[in-house]
Amino acid sequence: MNERCIVCREVAGEIDLPGGLLWEDAEVIAFHLPPTDGNPRPYIGHCMVVTKRHVDHLADLTDQEAESVARASRAVAGALRAEGVERAVGI
Repeated sequence: MNERCIVCREVAGEIDLPGGLLWEDAEVIAFHLPPTDGNPRPYIGHCMVVTKRHVDHLADLTDQEAESVARASRAVAGALRAEGVERAVGI
């Protein structure tokens, strides 16, 4: 964990993730992008898929992490589409 990295702090549970986790496996988590404008609600449709391990660049992903990122991205995108969310909107 990089203690200066906001994503590492989100993965560690130090930062509240409105709406909770959308996906979790051994390598990655996915969640709604927390708002930065003081609004406590997440922006539905604007999601983050991040590795649990601190990685500075996509080229640094292991094969397993890359597969998990792809799998999570597809699953979350499919779930959003199934719910009728086609673009990021504030709730």
